[in-house]
Amino acid sequence: MEVRWDDTDAEELILVPDMGGGYEADKETFGTIPVDVEGKRKIVLYGMAPGQSYWLLTEDSSGNQSTPYHHVTSKAPNFSEWKTTPSISTFDLREKDMSGKFSDVDYFLSDELEDLNNYDSHGIRWRMDYPQLKKSRSFLWQEVITDPDGFKTVVISGELELPAGWGYYIYNDFMDINEYFQTLLEMRGEIPVGTYTFSVFWDGQHVCSSTFRVR
Repeated sequence: MEVRWDDTDAEELILVPDMGGGYEADKETFGTIPVDVEGKRKIVLYGMAPGQSYWLLTEDSSGNQSTPYHHVTSKAPNFSEWKTTPSISTFDLREKDMSGKFSDVDYFLSDELEDLNNYDSHGIRWRMDYPQLKKSRSFLWQEVITDPDGFKTVVISGELELPAGWGYYIYNDFMDINEYFQTLLEMRGEIPVGTYTFSVFWDGQHVCSSTFRVR
């Protein structure tokens, strides 16, 4: 999404997730996402999650903020271009200690995720299967995690190239999501417990999902 603004002195573009409580309540409960835009009048954002609405505003060098702009996004449609829809066939939670040793776990602990002195890495082993392609395809790829309160965060984005007749699956042995939890902690002041959803989106369309828990 391309975002434009009129303020020539804007230093930050600030995003606040719209969670239905109004701007002030949403900012107080869910925090802010600052983006450095000094000297710019527009920016292309790949980190706005499909199906997630936002409040957007700018802040200048004196700390003055613009009136929040309410950007409403409808629910992302499901990917339906192929007869066989891609699916997640493997999904496991993993932890890696400082020595590099991996261990599989059934869930993550919020106390460990909130402990800034805990240097273990938390991640996901996952595999997504898709049908053989007769023609190569290119998509805007976004991996999104939805927290128990429904707030969607893009953790990875970029261009995905799927050559014809190649692969049939995409595999990641350890996708580190520590940074996601650190950002969530900074925004919320805590790591919410409950069910999280990991999802893959292509060109803004929901492809597949799997869930995990934090206790």
